[in-house]
Amino acid sequence: MPRTQACVRSVATTRDRFFDGTKSFDLTCVEKLGILQATELVRFAVDFQIPGLEKASLMRTGGYAAVRETRRLVGEYVFTEDDLLDGTRFEDAVASKYGGWDPMGDKYPNTNICQGALYPYRSMLPREIDGLLVAGRCGSASFQGHYGGKSMGNMMVVGQAAGVAAALCAQGGILPRKLDYRLIQKRLDEMGVIL
Repeated sequence: MPRTQACVRSVATTRDRFFDGTKSFDLTCVEKLGILQATELVRFAVDFQIPGLEKASLMRTGGYAAVRETRRLVGEYVFTEDDLLDGTRFEDAVASKYGGWDPMGDKYPNTNICQGALYPYRSMLPREIDGLLVAGRCGSASFQGHYGGKSMGNMMVVGQAAGVAAALCAQGGILPRKLDYRLIQKRLDEMGVIL
């Protein structure tokens, strides 16, 4: 009897932006919706005999709802979708953004961001808190500003800049707001980071 090979495909397809990731009720709804969407995708693939998925079955879904964002701090500058699309040149740039985003209606139908769009140091500095740097999904950005260039690679570059800034502050005994961004840029350049 011939052996049949099983083929496992991992599919990340769902996206819901109208839930509040800070509320347990909303997270429960998102988890239930994600399971429903996953089962519907499998049903669709089998019903319409999508090549390679004619006998598809669902092996598992994610262990929990992984919302893209919850709370963000408002910084000295709020990084926006216009900054991503236009490639705004920031004098205090400490990271570059690459990637894309999902279209958002008529106002922003384009899925392409300006590759290498610069991210300013000011977006890491919370307006009302001293002695703190923010990077990643809690950083100072609009929804679409955060969403574009959101990949792990982008987050690592922003995190690297925050780490360099924190180290320079510790070495100099100064608060992040008082740090000269040119020192961060110089150190990143020495590390081979291209802005």
